[in-house]
Amino acid sequence: MKNKTFVIATIIMSLGVIMLLGTSYSMISNTIVSEESYGFNVANFDVEFQDNTQISLGGIPTSDEDGLKKSKEFTFTVLNNSDFDVNYRLDIIENSIFPMKDVIKYAYSLNNGEYEKINLLSDNYTINQNKVLKKKAKDVYKIKLWLSLEADETYMNKKFQASISLLATHNENKYATNVIEYLGTNNLDGVQSENDNYRYTNNQKNYVWFNCVDNYTKGEDYCEKWQIIGSFKNSFKDSSSQYQMIKLTNNKVIEDITFNNKDLDGNYENSYINTFANGIFYDKLNDKEKNMMVNAKWNIGSTNKKDFNNAYKDEILETTFAYVGLLNITDYLYLKENNWIKTDNQLFTLNKNGDNVNLLSKDGIVSLDSKKEAGFMPVIYLRPDVSIISGTGTQASPYELDIKYPMNFGK
Repeated sequence: MKNKTFVIATIIMSLGVIMLLGTSYSMISNTIVSEESYGFNVANFDVEFQDNTQISLGGIPTSDEDGLKKSKEFTFTVLNNSDFDVNYRLDIIENSIFPMKDVIKYAYSLNNGEYEKINLLSDNYTINQNKVLKKKAKDVYKIKLWLSLEADETYMNKKFQASISLLATHNENKYATNVIEYLGTNNLDGVQSENDNYRYTNNQKNYVWFNCVDNYTKGEDYCEKWQIIGSFKNSFKDSSSQYQMIKLTNNKVIEDITFNNKDLDGNYENSYINTFANGIFYDKLNDKEKNMMVNAKWNIGSTNKKDFNNAYKDEILETTFAYVGLLNITDYLYLKENNWIKTDNQLFTLNKNGDNVNLLSKDGIVSLDSKKEAGFMPVIYLRPDVSIISGTGTQASPYELDIKYPMNFGK
């Protein structure tokens, strides 16, 4: 396997914005000053404030027209001195003691272009997102901020403080699946298995933020933590070509569900659990995450084998396509004593065992009548062009995913 590189650079630049507002909002003018010319270097990716940069901010509420026209410019340059292209994102992050983002307006110019969109800081704190900067290139930003007309006496004599947050990422191989292979080999968290598939053998670095409430905010209160089972060579309904794709599972067990009901036959494709997973469960996912998923091929062959090789031969004999599936019996069998898959509950698998369904449990593999209740962990495949843009994969710092380099999929 070729060595692969994945670099994340995070830079915070302080903006000290002091607005001491008189009771009449009049005759007050204040400045933002960078105390020196700052330079940052992370993997040859630089950010510099211009020398003697300062910005005057009027001490009275200002219309957008006057704010855009009369506010002075705060200028800085993003420089890519490396030998590779990078993606970066810029945000304005308020850190005032007394929150003022509801009354702060801003606009920016890129590379001496026009000031166009005016933003309220509380509505959109992102200056630029998913910006590609070519190697040896630079972007010059000019930013204007002002106090909006909505500011009342509540905001008198308050201090506004903010920082510019820059997140830069370099993924030489562009696709997260390749990064997973790299992590697996170099950190011993995964090993090569059958047919160029790679599986994680412990849960130290396989966590991912998924199904977040919005496209910007990450954290326990906003996202679910899913886990990477591995990187698998697979195809999907819209393409017969095979690609390496990440296989994820939601480690929150959905309990008290039947595999089938009395009106359906016993296979997964026609089962109640498939209808639930690709209906009610799928519909509740965030649109951004839905766009990362594929209508993938799933191995659903019936087996009564308890060893990996023979069970795998059985389960690949029958397949179906779906956005959401379940764990395969081989996902459990491959991990053996290093198993990190939660088995405190009885979990349905995709694979039947005759008229029954194979289950994973704390006692190993058991079978259950398909009309009786158990739980399941939803499993999905991601598009082969999904990239990791931040995080280390640990439980404390899950990977953040995005589609940075869309692919044209072969038929």
